[in-house]
Amino acid sequence: MMRNRLYIEILKGVIFGISILGFTSGLILKSYPFDIVLSVLLVVVLTSVYFIAVVYGERSLRTHYKVERDSPEETKIFEDWYSQPGELKIFCTDLKWIAGKDEIIGALLQKGDSLHLYLRNRKQPVANQLFQNNATIYQIKKGIKSFHRFSILNDDGFKSVLLRNKQDDKSNQIEIVQFRNHPALYNLGADMLDDCFNKIYHNSTHEKLY
Repeated sequence: MMRNRLYIEILKGVIFGISILGFTSGLILKSYPFDIVLSVLLVVVLTSVYFIAVVYGERSLRTHYKVERDSPEETKIFEDWYSQPGELKIFCTDLKWIAGKDEIIGALLQKGDSLHLYLRNRKQPVANQLFQNNATIYQIKKGIKSFHRFSILNDDGFKSVLLRNKQDDKSNQIEIVQFRNHPALYNLGADMLDDCFNKIYHNSTHEKLY
């Protein structure tokens, strides 16, 4: 979807460049030969396309939000993120923060066995609901400390990352940063996840978690 939007923006840039230069070409032709005008037109159009591709690509790569905790805006961000296709891995203390948020839970249920949860506290109703729906749950090691909660998404090699961070315990504001198609950051998160859980606690049967 993001790539289609980029192509549309590039096309709009081409049309805009041609329109502007087409309007002024009549004036230019009075003073310069046609081949020079054509060369100038080509350079300006290509420059416009390059500028739009770079600027829009950078903006599309990283999206930053600051929202109130438990607000509709926060729910919408995570519902959209979790609804994207691909294998999803979530690193979080627990799932208390999504209890009662049916939109988010529904998106996670749609993942089925493509959902992997790395939790410090896994004995909760929401975790069990997802586990019964074929999600895999890993017990985070006690020594692992992180102020950030994050998830990584791999959609057929299109690797993205979402970070969630509370400002502090007294603040009601949540900071969320999303990186689309960022393989280096994705691989860093994947390496951390691979080393953060006790493999002997990896669930292989559908037992109740509480």
